[in-house]
Amino acid sequence: MEMQLLCGYPDTPDKNLNHAMFRLPNGLKVRPIQICGGTPGKAATVTAFADVHLNFCDETDREEANPSILSTREHRKWMADGAAVPALRNAMDLAADSDQTVLIGDVLDYLSHGAIRLMQKEILDRDPSVCMAIGGHELTRVMQGKVPDPTSLASRYEVLRAVWPNDLHYHSRYLRNAAGQKKARLVLLDNHTDQYGADLLAPFREDLALCRKEGLPLLLFQHDPIYTNQGETAAADWFYEPGDVSEMPWNLWENGAGGKHSTEETKALYRLIVENGDVIRGIFCGHIHNHCYTEVLASDPMGNPVSIPQYIVTANAYHQGCVLQITVE
Repeated sequence: MEMQLLCGYPDTPDKNLNHAMFRLPNGLKVRPIQICGGTPGKAATVTAFADVHLNFCDETDREEANPSILSTREHRKWMADGAAVPALRNAMDLAADSDQTVLIGDVLDYLSHGAIRLMQKEILDRDPSVCMAIGGHELTRVMQGKVPDPTSLASRYEVLRAVWPNDLHYHSRYLRNAAGQKKARLVLLDNHTDQYGADLLAPFREDLALCRKEGLPLLLFQHDPIYTNQGETAAADWFYEPGDVSEMPWNLWENGAGGKHSTEETKALYRLIVENGDVIRGIFCGHIHNHCYTEVLASDPMGNPVSIPQYIVTANAYHQGCVLQITVE
């Protein structure tokens, strides 16, 4: 498949290997990432992407006539009427050749029957084994609309639980190669408010212990990037092409789990991340709609310093899409 090198290669202006990205003939941008797994057998691949933003209302939405959805439909023009579907199809086409597909939040632009049906058709029906983290957009019906949602947050969670392919707050599974051999443990966390719930601590400890026992790397997927443990000026900045740069550079101390505004539960899970940097080989996020790369300063349990790479992928809704193509050797 013919491709155009964009950055992160010897012949491109930006030679930073952590910025490596190429473009396929259909316009889809791909950021290749290599993870040293250290386990026997052939490599396994993950195609991961974020911020699809399916924006669509159907006849059921119109008949139900929730005033917040009708107002959002009137005022929310970005990606309206399913405009994000072509880029989503590009990403799903590439993912069909991977061992696992992971979506990293904001699959929906707002909670509507139409967007859920698009998600079912374009994602879940195409890849029943897909796993997905949630972002903040899935839980709201007010997106530039002018009318508050009369429903409760709890009821919106119930709507989402009924259609989501895995647990909304915590999900983990093995990444296996074509021969069925274990290559990594994939963990999806809900941190869409830049916080972690107390209910995530126990399963995360169990997955960390499992990875140590089985000698597997842990790959962490969550919608929002986390604080990099590098002080109050720690930030993520874009490379190659800008997305929404209105808040860039993105201050991770102010706007990241583990940073300034973290709850005690969030700080506890953040400590688990930064004290197990030898097992956690990568953090994969979206949310800020830009190509970014940062490193989280961490350690192993003995206190030896380690850096965890944090890859932030731009919105798949932009242009013809963008994905992370992760290969675990």
